Amino acid sequence: MKLVYLIILSLSIMLFSCDKHSCFELYGKWRIIEYKCIATSCPIGLSQVADGGDYSLEFGNQGIITCNTGCNLGSSRYTVNGSKLTFSETTFTEKACEDILMEESVKHILPVIKAFEIKNDSVLFLKDADSHILMKLTK
Repeated sequence: MKLVYLIILSLSIMLFSCDKHSCFELYGKWRIIEYKCIATSCPIGLSQVADGGDYSLEFGNQGIITCNTGCNLGSSRYTVNGSKLTFSETTFTEKACEDILMEESVKHILPVIKAFEIKNDSVLFLKDADSHILMKLTK
């Protein structure tokens, strides 16, 4: 009987902690297709992810994301409030990688993200406090 109450309580917390157009839409694996490069030598705007790159963010329902940058893995806690999104306690492995610029860009982007927008249920834009797009992802 206690187990039933715990399950109901857990589901209630999950349901009421997510509002319309928030965390339920984020759940799952998103493939990074463009990102804001941190180097001054990068072109203006977003940089394309290299062809064949398996770079992704996976939003779990416990408030934790996992990040795959093709070489290193990362994780972070995330919080959603409406269209606001913040990351904290971000950590990454530190293997030497071929595409270190992309790796470093993602590490610097995550703490700066403050909002998100989803279009057509399949394109995710991660934005800074001034609504500049820092990363574009697809389902």
